[in-house]
Amino acid sequence: MTRFLPENPSLDNLRKRAKALKRAWQKGDPEALERVRAVHPRAEKPRLADCQLVLAREYGFTAWRELKNAVESASHDLPDRFVGIACLCHDDPHYDHRSFHSRAREMLRQNLWIAGATIWSAAAAGNTAAIRAFLDEDPALVNRPGPHGWVPLICACYSRASNTLDAAKLLLDRGADPNASTLKRNADARLDQTPRRFTALTGLFGGGSTGLANQPPHPHWRELAELLLDRGADPADEQALIINPGDSLEILLRHGLKPDTTGSDQVTFNGARAGAGGSQRPGTARSIADRSRRANE
Repeated sequence: MTRFLPENPSLDNLRKRAKALKRAWQKGDPEALERVRAVHPRAEKPRLADCQLVLAREYGFTAWRELKNAVESASHDLPDRFVGIACLCHDDPHYDHRSFHSRAREMLRQNLWIAGATIWSAAAAGNTAAIRAFLDEDPALVNRPGPHGWVPLICACYSRASNTLDAAKLLLDRGADPNASTLKRNADARLDQTPRRFTALTGLFGGGSTGLANQPPHPHWRELAELLLDRGADPADEQALIINPGDSLEILLRHGLKPDTTGSDQVTFNGARAGAGGSQRPGTARSIADRSRRANE
């Protein structure tokens, strides 16, 4: 069974573990012998190089050198950089462009270990096995902020680099807050810097200042939105209504959104309607008003 590197892998720790395996092998320890036979059946006697190779193969690498390079890279910011370009950012920390998502996929292709480096990169990559391993070791990680202050569910819902449907489901099953959110400001300092609340739900619908081509909906947005709302996500989601009312309005109304509903951040549906009035989509505010009126007839 392939193991996953811990959140902060240590090369010194791996070297000590290789030495410990060598000592156990020399003593004829049955578990040590089984580990060696499972991934390095040609090994004849307990040498340190063979024990290092056993560890490397247990982590899915073909050589100790590859494991060493992965650990050294993981100590830098590559997994965090992956999260930053795999996920929609809505102008904070940078503007969104579809090229970022393709770059994230290429980064993952060239560095497969990133998908298991941290729980946040695992969530953005849709790596359920790694997420499960992290949470088995430390259940509190499920709602712990990571890069840019994003919790794992935010990473899964905002990622456009991988299929994260099962990852989001797993996080919710393990206790992720369905109302998880992050505060964002405009990247351009000349613009209004009032924080805007973006929830996990917001991230599913896509849309925003650079358009749906660069900020597309999650490929499973409808299924995940239903799941989040069924698990208790607040339908009074101002940003979802402002940036993509065409997709968000119907489902939010169906899950209890009313014109005078006040969300957890004191946002009302009428306030969202006013914000959507500035949308580039013709008739957005009128559409919201019409559908709201029909929902309350």
